[in-house]
Amino acid sequence: MTRTQDQEPIVVKPRPDGEGRKLETEVEIEAPPEAVWRALTEAGELTRWFPPQARVEPGAGGSIWMSWDGKAEGTNRIEIWEPNRHLRTAWSEVGAPVRLAVDFHLEGEGGRTVLRLVHHGFSADAEWDGMFDGIRRGWSYELRGLRHYLERHRGTDRIVARADRAIGGLPVAEAFRRLLSARGLAAEGSLGGLVEGDRYAITTAGGDRLEGTVRYREEPTDLALVVDNWNDGLLRLGIERWAGPDSPLEAHLWLATWGVAADRVAALQEHWETLLAGALA
Repeated sequence: MTRTQDQEPIVVKPRPDGEGRKLETEVEIEAPPEAVWRALTEAGELTRWFPPQARVEPGAGGSIWMSWDGKAEGTNRIEIWEPNRHLRTAWSEVGAPVRLAVDFHLEGEGGRTVLRLVHHGFSADAEWDGMFDGIRRGWSYELRGLRHYLERHRGTDRIVARADRAIGGLPVAEAFRRLLSARGLAAEGSLGGLVEGDRYAITTAGGDRLEGTVRYREEPTDLALVVDNWNDGLLRLGIERWAGPDSPLEAHLWLATWGVAADRVAALQEHWETLLAGALA
């Protein structure tokens, strides 16, 4: 497999099988399998690209606990632990006799790794559609984030600016439109019509300048941007239910930064809290 930096090999496809549904995807990363394995299995590495907090008890029979500042958290059992080759973690949904599992398969060549992910165990029942689609979109972003970290910021701690706000009675498409409008991210400039690989330059309603490349877009719920002038940070705008199917829909802005001063990130987070309040009022 070959690609240029801006080509995205991530294609997540639902595949019905005899046990329900599953997601399969793969991504090529310019890093050896040892580095990819550490990013998947060491707490300090996990927090540099995935959850803000993590604990790991390594080895088959161990566990990986992850938390997103208490808004979502959980513990996955480790079922397969084959360093630099194969990791499987599994868990059960509360109140449902369904076992979910994720397999990570690593194959390396010439300092590169092809990482293949299989997330399986989803029920085929319609009531699982929302979870299935949310996880599909989540992996589409997170695997890009993993590659971005390993190829551009490996070994550097991450600081995140994050703001969340319920969208209330707004339709999802309207909330997304407002967040990309002059009331939100594009007080100056525009993100309209841009697709993966396109360049952008905008100033937010909070006065923050952002310049870089569109990394991922799926309307009306998801947008990811590489932000060159924040030391190749990675911004995500998403609309989703953080705490399960009965929780409110929330919009969140999340900028992962590496090598940026903490006070600068904290100031941006304050600006984003005000921005979300204004855009979604």
